[in-house]
Amino acid sequence: MVIPVETIKSTALYNPLLLSYYFSGLKESNPLQGFVGFYNVLEYSFEEAPLLLSKKANIEREQLKCVVELISNESEIYDFISKQEGGYKVQLTKCIKSSSSVSINGFDSDDKDNLITNVANWLYSIRCAVVHSKKTRKGKTTAIFEPYTPESDNLSLAIPLIKWLSIQCIFKDNQLSKV
Repeated sequence: MVIPVETIKSTALYNPLLLSYYFSGLKESNPLQGFVGFYNVLEYSFEEAPLLLSKKANIEREQLKCVVELISNESEIYDFISKQEGGYKVQLTKCIKSSSSVSINGFDSDDKDNLITNVANWLYSIRCAVVHSKKTRKGKTTAIFEPYTPESDNLSLAIPLIKWLSIQCIFKDNQLSKV
């Protein structure tokens, strides 16, 4: 018996840590955990992105916006969203119901002038609901996602976009490492 030899040619070497986060998000069937894996890829560049863009970003929401701006632009984001099937574009405008019944507002992907900001704000709001379990913040009930609930499945909507952004981040990290 002969086992055929498989040859794989690699044209680029990517950051192993980013690939680890990416594959953890890819492997997960639980959207809550998948979101975290892909978000970790973006979070890796939170301090570097503002510096590269010569912008000031003191809080995580601003840092995330800088990462999205560094790795993509409004036109590319719009094109990605528009190419998704199953009414994805319309679904992004709708609220995502959390386990605490507090909804996370959707965003208008046709607002091309503010798409980077809108995407970053949306992802950050989801991130906060995923990683925090605070019942209230400043006296108001907050959005939280309880694992393995139907509401946590609502995060499936965010997975295609954050997965694509994490891929863009891995590519950008590779480009920057060559400079």
